[in-house]
Amino acid sequence: MGAVTMKITAEGFRSLHQAAAVAAALGQKVANREVLEKALLRVAQPLAQEMRQGAPSSGRTPYLDSLVGSIEAVVDKEARKEGTAAVLVGPMKRKGGHGWLAHFFEFGTSKLPARPFIRPAWDRALPTLDDDISSAIKEQFFRVVRKYAKRAA
Repeated sequence: MGAVTMKITAEGFRSLHQAAAVAAALGQKVANREVLEKALLRVAQPLAQEMRQGAPSSGRTPYLDSLVGSIEAVVDKEARKEGTAAVLVGPMKRKGGHGWLAHFFEFGTSKLPARPFIRPAWDRALPTLDDDISSAIKEQFFRVVRKYAKRAA
């Protein structure tokens, strides 16, 4: 399953543009970790929860319950190494986990009909995603500014 990349442009938010200038003054690392990553995680958590609710589960097999448990929102460590901020949402391949089963249910097999749960959750979240991310970044930015203003005082 390929990664979904989204470029978001926030227009009409003067305070957001001013916030970006102040964030640059705070430093890229602080801006990425304390503003963008936390804001993106805040927006991604409900999406992960919706995926968990739609995922196939059964009290009869631990594999499906493990699949549901593998769905989470996490900071992308590769993006962090590159100096950017990104969050991954969906089934994660963990040791002992069964996130690898997700694509069989999402797309189906020759013997198992498709029972998608990732794409429908994404499609429901998409109409408000831009606004949700913009407002989360704005809120988180002002939290960070207040935090560093207290430290500076």
